[in-house]
Amino acid sequence: MDRDKEAQAVLAQFEDVEYEPLELDWIEYPSLYARVFGLLRKVSNAQDMTCVELSERMLDLTTVALNLNAADFSVWTLRRFMLSRVPLCSRARWQREAEQLSGLMIKQQKNYQVWNHRRAVVLALIDDVISKKQCVEDEKAFVEMVLRASPKNYHAWSHLQWLVGVSGDAEGEMAFTERMLDDDYRNNSAWNHRFFVLGRFKNQQAVRNDIPFALCVLQKARDNESCWNYLLALAGLAGDLEAWKSVKAQASSIVDQLPGQSLDSKCRRVEILARSALVRCGEAIVQLSFSDDELGHVRVQCAELVRLDSIRTQYWAWRGSEMDKMSGRRTTTTAHS
Repeated sequence: MDRDKEAQAVLAQFEDVEYEPLELDWIEYPSLYARVFGLLRKVSNAQDMTCVELSERMLDLTTVALNLNAADFSVWTLRRFMLSRVPLCSRARWQREAEQLSGLMIKQQKNYQVWNHRRAVVLALIDDVISKKQCVEDEKAFVEMVLRASPKNYHAWSHLQWLVGVSGDAEGEMAFTERMLDDDYRNNSAWNHRFFVLGRFKNQQAVRNDIPFALCVLQKARDNESCWNYLLALAGLAGDLEAWKSVKAQASSIVDQLPGQSLDSKCRRVEILARSALVRCGEAIVQLSFSDDELGHVRVQCAELVRLDSIRTQYWAWRGSEMDKMSGRRTTTTAHS
């Protein structure tokens, strides 16, 4: 049955209801759209949902309405309300809702309302402790399917992060992000999700163990800002001197390999990223080890960045001056001690 015929069949169930087709601001709605939403407005009450008829025909009506306009917030809200109330509320009904939603989302992968509704469905299903693990696994498989087709789909990544957080199940997430990064190591969302998992569910040793992985990826794309940011964030999460030193060593090696005074825009970008990382690493090492030599090293990097990074010249000059202030404070402290 095509959608028009399906809509007509649902409308026929409401022959006992008198209503006017939707008219608003003289918008020339298609006839079917006007009839469906006119009826929906008549039989639903946005001010008091407790008066809404809880029936299969009402659910069918919201299905038709959403087929016509899947972005309608009010219809999704009404549908969730009905699904959560007796006699419509049941595990079998929520499972059927998940199946229908998966079909709709093939064409509506970037519709916020659809993903928001899916969260309500998942919450209803994982409420059952016995089947929670299978439900989470099925949902992860669905999201992975969406991300394979659309690797940078913000809604899907956000949903996955929400799912991992609410279920507490991070199993397989590191391997999944590694596969996604193998396909495209510039996928910012994959880096973000990987860091979320490490920061929330893994211990510090796991964080340290991931630094070599990020260093390896960095070798493939030294101008990849996401990878640099991830490395620096990992070092901060690890919180020890060795982590910062390992990132610093890699950044120093990259700077040493670059041709001097190169006008190539890519080389310049790589040098800016590497020297920026050296500044951040140096500052952290100074705080952890109180090294005067490191203070001087950071000042040198800031001076180079003043030359290289013309957009942020004043910023890097300020960062360098902060090192001078820190050096002065330490000299004063040493003299008084």
